[in-house]
Amino acid sequence: MGGGEISPGLVRAMIGESKIYVPIFSEHYACSRWCLEELAQMVECWKRGKGGHLFLPIFYYVEPRDVRHQQGPYKQAFEQLAQKHSPQIISEWKEALQEVGKMRGWYIHRFNRQGAMIDQIVSAVALHLKSSRQ
Repeated sequence: MGGGEISPGLVRAMIGESKIYVPIFSEHYACSRWCLEELAQMVECWKRGKGGHLFLPIFYYVEPRDVRHQQGPYKQAFEQLAQKHSPQIISEWKEALQEVGKMRGWYIHRFNRQGAMIDQIVSAVALHLKSSRQ
């Protein structure tokens, strides 16, 4: 058994059981229907969890405002997605991006010391895991 797709139900279950979400937004993130569906599921679980989940968005060579307002490459991606998907689904994806785009996260650009940034992210995850065990 190998190389097959993971069923949407299994993905929803895995996301629902997760306590930490680390979406990594790149220029092409919004081109992926799977990424957007998973993000919408993460946001839904986060809202239902009332603070029991940790969201650590990473903006990798993309501005948080582009994610939040679907500008730049995100605008172009949604113009293409709108031709293939219903307005309701598009709206759900945009709302999820808006929600996460407002969150505090890490903005990684060309001139960052990426290793140091990764250390910060790992420390934040470790701290959350330690505090949730107590």
